Amino acid sequence: MFKEALCNSIVINQTQTLTSGHSSNINGHSEIKSVNPRDIISGYLTKKGFIVLDKIDDFLIEKTLIVNYGESGKRSFGFGYATETTIQFITAKSKELVASITAEGCGDTEADDIKKAIRKAINALFSQSENNFV
Repeated sequence: MFKEALCNSIVINQTQTLTSGHSSNINGHSEIKSVNPRDIISGYLTKKGFIVLDKIDDFLIEKTLIVNYGESGKRSFGFGYATETTIQFITAKSKELVASITAEGCGDTEADDIKKAIRKAINALFSQSENNFV
């Protein structure tokens, strides 16, 4: 179903920028990183051939997907945690769910966690759709 609904344009809902950091007790080094999930999703989907629109265009509504993002959980382990994200693809015209994928990421900062989780989710979605429809 994802490939059949695969359109050439997307509208990604706005997300908040997250700033996070960590410090090392060994050398006193600290690092602060920022990430806006919308920017990461936009980059990956543009690389996959999508055109990112600022808003739904009535002329292109038949060929447009709405992309939603959310943080759907955290899992603690040892000395850190992983952040789980969920990305949904919805048809702009009928508002039907085309695909939903969840993945988790674990990095040095929460910003890294989110980047890794988004990358895993999008790669898994396209890997699944290619395997299911080839």
